[in-house]
Amino acid sequence: MDRLIRIPGVKRRLGLNPILDLVPGFGDIAAALVSVSVLVYGIRRGIPKVLLGRMALNVLINEVVGIVPIVGSVFAFWFTANTRNYDLLREHLDTPRRSTTGDKIFVGAVLGLVVVVILAGIIGTFLILQAIAKLISG
Repeated sequence: MDRLIRIPGVKRRLGLNPILDLVPGFGDIAAALVSVSVLVYGIRRGIPKVLLGRMALNVLINEVVGIVPIVGSVFAFWFTANTRNYDLLREHLDTPRRSTTGDKIFVGAVLGLVVVVILAGIIGTFLILQAIAKLISG
């Protein structure tokens, strides 16, 4: 999601996340689903709640800023939330533990918050596009 395409002359790579963010509504949902799947994988592997919280914060930051058209895509290119989460996950896979009910509730709450942020972004995008259409049509 963050490092799919190599950009010649630049050390950074471009992934699907900033490209998907360019599509209003759908892009945010698709990127968030992939990001959340990493959280679900983490809970299945027994990653500590503190680490799940850091990963969830990365997803939420990416989604909140991603609501803003264009700026969100640029931010996703720079922030690379999925790469950050992958690195956090990889560092802690050697010391797994069983996930608890509290872990599952925590991840469920984070998933709910991500859904609320995405829905707010979709509604905001729709309202902005509607206002622009009214201005254009007079």
